[in-house]
Amino acid sequence: MRLEAVVALADTLSPSSFELLTRTLRDDELPLFLRSAAAWALGCHGSDAAARVLVEAFDDVDTAVKDEAPTAMTQIGEACSASLLWGLEHTSADIASGSAEVLRRVADVPIERIRRLATSAEPKASAVWTLAQSPTWLGGAAHRID
Repeated sequence: MRLEAVVALADTLSPSSFELLTRTLRDDELPLFLRSAAAWALGCHGSDAAARVLVEAFDDVDTAVKDEAPTAMTQIGEACSASLLWGLEHTSADIASGSAEVLRRVADVPIERIRRLATSAEPKASAVWTLAQSPTWLGGAAHRID
């Protein structure tokens, strides 16, 4: 029944449904299947606020939640670019790496921003460097891979 409620919240694009899904995703006391479904449902909301919550999920200890976040962000598409760029600059290597992977998959981001991050001396730069060296980003402009 709880899973059906999460699925229904995916179709209810209201602030209260967003809050319930966010709390469900972040509650590590809840069953993993429910938290993973909440990540999927947040992707259905399609907002940058949902993307920010999903970027934070890259730092979750449960791999199923980490794995669902990129898939959910693919549903959001380019609207998640700002949150992904925020994630690239995060101090958590998991958040930076997850953000780089989703950027590689879905977002058209100014290549100069990626190059600037890749040349920084920050420890997280390895995730950005990997993204910047990806065939997707070579050639001076970002290109999508479908």
